[in-house]
Amino acid sequence: MKFNGVFVAMVTPYSDDGSSISSPRIREYVEFLLARGVHGLFALGTTGEWPLLSIEERLQATENLVSVVGKRVPLIVHCGANSTQTAVRLARHARDAEASAISLIAPSFYRLTDDALVGHFAVVAEAVPELPVFLYNIPSHTGNDITPAIAARVAARCSNVVGMKYSGDDFLRFRCYRKLLGSDFALFCGNDSFALPWLVEGADGLVSGNASAYPEVLVGLHESFRKASLRGAKRAQEVLDEIIEDRDAGSELSVFKNILACRGVSVGDVRPPLPRIGQNGLSVCLRQVEHLVDRGVLPAQ
Repeated sequence: MKFNGVFVAMVTPYSDDGSSISSPRIREYVEFLLARGVHGLFALGTTGEWPLLSIEERLQATENLVSVVGKRVPLIVHCGANSTQTAVRLARHARDAEASAISLIAPSFYRLTDDALVGHFAVVAEAVPELPVFLYNIPSHTGNDITPAIAARVAARCSNVVGMKYSGDDFLRFRCYRKLLGSDFALFCGNDSFALPWLVEGADGLVSGNASAYPEVLVGLHESFRKASLRGAKRAQEVLDEIIEDRDAGSELSVFKNILACRGVSVGDVRPPLPRIGQNGLSVCLRQVEHLVDRGVLPAQ
């Protein structure tokens, strides 16, 4: 299976009170995304609030997602955990549920040596040798950096480690990943501010949080780039930059969920302790959607 294009870093749909994951809302949300031409889904990651989900909820959501998505697009399920044992359990469950691939974030809180990180990833990958595995590097959140040397060691040891989502902001680092890991290793940009520059640099695709609410913008950017329309791709990146600029980064996930509500897709709001946007923020979300509809970026509801 080839992994490329726009993968949505999905939000996790909850019931209205946030006490449980909503299976009907998962279905509605998946259909919304697939109808807008995304190439794949990346579930239960940072945008999906994974640290706030119980293990049982992650298992349930994986089964629901696989059931809804089927084989229509690749589904990468994030199975990262601070405990290697927990990550193995999640990975084996994702394999048995027939997810397309899994991703593994670096464990957080404890500062780990290179050998410890390599060992963690290798143990999990070796527990599911038939399943493609993506490393997921977001050092600003975990405090443990998956350096190019670490990634290369893991990939050399585990043939099923086939790609990485890099959510940092180091342009030279991205080049180094490509040089060490080779052209067959699927490199995904996980930082929307660098979507177009890293596609130009050779990224295989984008794993985008903004695509969770605005899939058209990211799909349009990627399609323009693929068709060698640099002008169209630059316009799409400019729209994306405006979207990022206009919001409070501290309540980003609540913004995504409320944008979806403005677009007619109910997914609930974020769980505490994540901050929710207030009434003013809701008004900003609505105005942003209306503005993008007026510009023809989004279709009219």
